[in-house]
Amino acid sequence: MKKFLIITILAILIILTGLFFVFDANKNKIMASPYMKLITHKITNFIYDEATKHNPQSDILPDKIDDEIKKDIKEIVN
Repeated sequence: MKKFLIITILAILIILTGLFFVFDANKNKIMASPYMKLITHKITNFIYDEATKHNPQSDILPDKIDDEIKKDIKEIVN
């Protein structure tokens, strides 16, 4: 049983390594296709829309915690 698991894990690692090298060799050709550009553009827009929806003021920390930290730092410095 132990031998089977080791062989299976090694086979998966070999397959994944091969896929990595195949994708890496064709990366420029794959990413140059208009279909991939469209997909990456849609994903980028989706991430940006979600980020602005959930964090409209671009605060790093929620609930104005970062504003309180800035105020404390200013008090310490001054």
